Amino acid sequence: MLHRALERARRAPRTIALALATTIVALPARTSAQGTASWTTWRDAAPALDSLHAADPAPLWLVDCIPTAQARALVRWLARVDSLGLAPRDFDATGNAARLDRLDRERCTAGEAVVRDTDRALSAAAVRAVRALWLGRVNAREAHADLRFPRQVIDRAGFVRGLAATGNVGADLAALEPPFAPYQWLVAALHRYRTLAADTTLAMPRRPATLPLRPGDPYEDAELLRRKLVAVQDLAAGEGSGATYDSALVAAVRRFQRRHGQRADGVIGPATWARLVRPFGQRIRQIELALERFRWLPRSFAGEPILVNLPEFTLYAFRAMGRDTVAADTMNVVIGRAYKSQTPVFTGEMSYLVFSPFWEVPPGIGVREIRPKALRGGAAYLARNDYILASTATGATVPSTAANIARIGRGVRVRQLPGPGNSLGGVKFMFPNEFNVYLHDTPSRRLFEEAQRDYSHGCVRVADPAGLAAFVLRDERGDWTPDAIHAAMTAGRERRVPLARPHPVFIIYATAVPRRDGSVRFLDDVYGLDAELETLLARAPR
Repeated sequence: MLHRALERARRAPRTIALALATTIVALPARTSAQGTASWTTWRDAAPALDSLHAADPAPLWLVDCIPTAQARALVRWLARVDSLGLAPRDFDATGNAARLDRLDRERCTAGEAVVRDTDRALSAAAVRAVRALWLGRVNAREAHADLRFPRQVIDRAGFVRGLAATGNVGADLAALEPPFAPYQWLVAALHRYRTLAADTTLAMPRRPATLPLRPGDPYEDAELLRRKLVAVQDLAAGEGSGATYDSALVAAVRRFQRRHGQRADGVIGPATWARLVRPFGQRIRQIELALERFRWLPRSFAGEPILVNLPEFTLYAFRAMGRDTVAADTMNVVIGRAYKSQTPVFTGEMSYLVFSPFWEVPPGIGVREIRPKALRGGAAYLARNDYILASTATGATVPSTAANIARIGRGVRVRQLPGPGNSLGGVKFMFPNEFNVYLHDTPSRRLFEEAQRDYSHGCVRVADPAGLAAFVLRDERGDWTPDAIHAAMTAGRERRVPLARPHPVFIIYATAVPRRDGSVRFLDDVYGLDAELETLLARAPR
């Protein structure tokens, strides 16, 4: 398992041989049967390859020109990496299989160069596989510059040396994968959706003559729609019949709509129809991208993690994360507006709470939104909304005169007093960051019932702030009962509560979210970040 393989990696030689690096770079580039550059152009693997073969130039994967059991197991594993959402071409899977076939036919008569090339090519593929499973095929910081996960060090050369010598290739590589139940659910979902994509009997239903399609309406392709909904687990086999959009179909469409982040009204309008007929191939790609993002996560956490998945508009609070772990608390959230004030993808550490907070209005909001209204409504507008003005330089309160209102953003800033109308509600959860983004309560409760919840200026509003406070404070000093939390949230005076045990906070992005029952939530790419990751994955690994 992983600890055994990592121990082998720790003990392995680590000498770097510059001469061997020169030899590798000088080897002519080849092209595999898939048309991608062979291992000799893989600069990302070169440092580990140098270390691997510096101390002992003898082949790692061959004995007397014959591939070892580990070599054959590695080639079999490479041929199946698509089951994990990885691309076989990134590991020259076809080229490595062809190399082994040639050695099986020709043995040492193939020549010393062929033997050396095969051994190094297998090592290069294994090095890249270790990186892809442990850290992801794309560096998380390339996709999101501020996604700073704790450093996860692994001696790739040492791991591969142990793998080639005595390793159980499949088991040892599997031990590098994220040890989280949702990751395994996604792997299973990927297999299921690939099976659905290959099922030629799952014909797509034809578009109804008119949309929207409402309960009880006639629909000649109702049976094809039933088959599709059975296939994606929103309808039980045998429920409903006939050429009518009947009650069984309506209930199934409601489940489908909930899974796809829509308002579950059971009416098939253009938006629901577009999702119903979306090709399985697109859903497969969403799963593959989510698997890549899972591999960025650290394998363990310094504290109890809190995750916010932006496309899902959902927060998850965990007491621990592992193969059998489910969230201790889950709640709806409101995030930043798409195309205007997006919530960034980043990591932080929640170190304190503020009950009954002031809202220090960001300068941009003060200038764009509050100053024009205050210029029209004067001091009465500010008082009605519990706003006060303060000097930017000293922080001292200044009078709400017309002159000071005109200076908002130019030496004067806006604060909102604690209270029932405060935009941050009764509590904010602070994880200091350069974006000035945090989690907070809100008096605007109705937005949590919307299906798509990108309405904020960038911060994350939480549907159950008292519940999140109870989760965060349950082992902290003080008697933080529900009544005590409510009293602090409604006190009308600011109170800061430091946390003895900080919580890591991950603002993440995944448009395919697995569930324990085997179904998958497929969500809109609300910020267009899936498209950006697609571009990065399409590049040759570096």
